[in-house]
Amino acid sequence: MMKKVLPVHKPMVRGYLNYAYQMAVIGQLPHAQHWIFQNYIQLVSDVNSPLLPVQFYLPDASGYNWSPLCPLLEHQLISRDVLIQHQMEFIDVIMESIRQNRYICIHVNERYIPGTAAEQRQQNFNHMIMIHGFDQEAGEFAFYGYDAKGQLSSRTVKVDQMKQGFFDNTYNYEQFESKLIIMRPRDEVRFHLRLDYIVDQLKDFVHSRATIRNVMDYDQGYQLLYGLDTYDFVNKNLKLMALQERDVDVTALHVIGEHKLMMAERLKFLMNQFPSLRLDGYIQSYTQFKDEFFAMRNYLLKLEFTGELERVDSIIDKIQRIKQEEQPVLEALIEALQQENDTSLNP
Repeated sequence: MMKKVLPVHKPMVRGYLNYAYQMAVIGQLPHAQHWIFQNYIQLVSDVNSPLLPVQFYLPDASGYNWSPLCPLLEHQLISRDVLIQHQMEFIDVIMESIRQNRYICIHVNERYIPGTAAEQRQQNFNHMIMIHGFDQEAGEFAFYGYDAKGQLSSRTVKVDQMKQGFFDNTYNYEQFESKLIIMRPRDEVRFHLRLDYIVDQLKDFVHSRATIRNVMDYDQGYQLLYGLDTYDFVNKNLKLMALQERDVDVTALHVIGEHKLMMAERLKFLMNQFPSLRLDGYIQSYTQFKDEFFAMRNYLLKLEFTGELERVDSIIDKIQRIKQEEQPVLEALIEALQQENDTSLNP
């Protein structure tokens, strides 16, 4: 087989690449919807990582919260050291994996990857990409990742450039980033839709409680905030941007906007699954919250361009207002879903 390209699905969530790659693979599977809409509910902030103020809480089995893995993906891991020690040919491993319908997530030095901002600036930058195809005759890999404009797209790169980017790279967290993550969908896995599981997570979100106790929570090096409390940490970072004590970054506003997008889509899905549920008002509220966060993201970019960062206070005030408005919406939604769950269990 000289050429093969695996499909990628347009992800609903793309603020961080681990979510985008997960969604790009499982989003095309009809049986994945139950798992997707029972997750992407909780948000978490690590107060010791101010440059990454908020993300979805979706740790893998090891407790690592930046992984593309989930129960719907079968996976294998091969470290860079193992490739070198056993003299395994990087290009052959990638091509054979794709022949077996497996996607490969790796961290590379994007200085060697055409079309990236790091390549254009000729600066080293450790970043994750996902390889999903090859053309042996052209000597190219097809990969999915951010381009220089910050847009997710599928592009091609010469196999030798990809190899150089993989081996000439310095990791930030070698334990997690030095591995090839070789994964493919598990067609045999099915998840039942459980309203009580969704309700429990929504309660954790509105009360800012940890959803799952795992190694992230027990490790003394972590100081984590959950749910609505993450908004306060985002605002703390925005204040630093207003004072020009840290670079402007709109990712946090984008991630919370995606959280509201997922909430609205989740409620539409639940209405299809439970015809007696009437959630139109909640969908309208979350659609409005989504639009407001995306508008704030765009406004922050404008303030950076115009040099008017002192106006960031208006974004901070709006986030605080949304936090106050969202809490009663969530509490009413939880009650509605709880009643539906009780009725379905005791018709």
